[in-house]
Amino acid sequence: MNNEHVTASLQEFSGARDEIYALVSEQEGLDSGVKKRLFDYIDKSYDLIDNPKAVEKKFIKRCV
Repeated sequence: MNNEHVTASLQEFSGARDEIYALVSEQEGLDSGVKKRLFDYIDKSYDLIDNPKAVEKKFIKRCV
């Protein structure tokens, strides 16, 4: 069952938050509008994984 890996995977993703933001910030060739959209997308992802009820609904109940 894959559900047993969800918590550890989300913790790893949470621990990489600063690195992910830095990668986007430092990426050459991205204009500020694209970076803003990427940051918005990343922020929404973290809003999801920081919400236990959303994790249950979006990940746990959908995993096999």
